[in-house]
Amino acid sequence: MERVLCVDPSVTSTGWAYWDSLLEGDYVPPDVSGVVRGRGFDDSLQKFRHVLRTLPLVRKSIIEFPEVQQNAAATQSGALFKLAAVTGAYEALIWTEFGTRSTRVRPSTWKGQLPKKEVMRRIKEKLNMVTRDHEADAVGIGLWAVNGSV
Repeated sequence: MERVLCVDPSVTSTGWAYWDSLLEGDYVPPDVSGVVRGRGFDDSLQKFRHVLRTLPLVRKSIIEFPEVQQNAAATQSGALFKLAAVTGAYEALIWTEFGTRSTRVRPSTWKGQLPKKEVMRRIKEKLNMVTRDHEADAVGIGLWAVNGSV
């Protein structure tokens, strides 16, 4: 795959990772990656748009899509609905900037039950790269996309 953007959205911070080239069997760090933190929905969208405008043409976008879990607290607080709205807004930004439709992947599909700390440990081990919270998941999504596992 060429010019791949992977995104792990969140209501408070969003991880992203970009590879100019990512081939099957590759365990290479992204060319650039990071975390966008905003002070609310609009600020987060503006910061993510700024990141997108620094990247070359993205040809493939993979975004983590929320899945319903048996978590009554998340459902009652509306967190799942907020996350779905943020994810949709990021997909729209990617489409607007690059004309690229995002492929959605659920957390259980790409990482199973791995906790974030384990994803971070594996990335450190395989790529010699230290990642931050949601950045780790964005990098992990890219590795999963070409290798079938993190």
